Amino acid sequence: MTETNARSTMAQTDGHTTGDRTTSVEATIRAELSKHRELHVTDLSRRLEEHPATVEKACHRLARQGKLVAVGCGTFSNC
Repeated sequence: MTETNARSTMAQTDGHTTGDRTTSVEATIRAELSKHRELHVTDLSRRLEEHPATVEKACHRLARQGKLVAVGCGTFSNC
């Protein structure tokens, strides 16, 4: 398997093979939400310069872990 294919395979696992990038995205999301009461996924994705789908998946992962609250309609808040 080439390095590119390995990265692609890891990316398709919804972040469950958490590497530095996933951890960094989640940490940055939590930091942004500590500055602002709540933010929509599109606002977070612009601030993080990440694709909205990446941010949304990370937010849902954090919500399942009890670290964020899904306020509704793609908006998240810190617990």
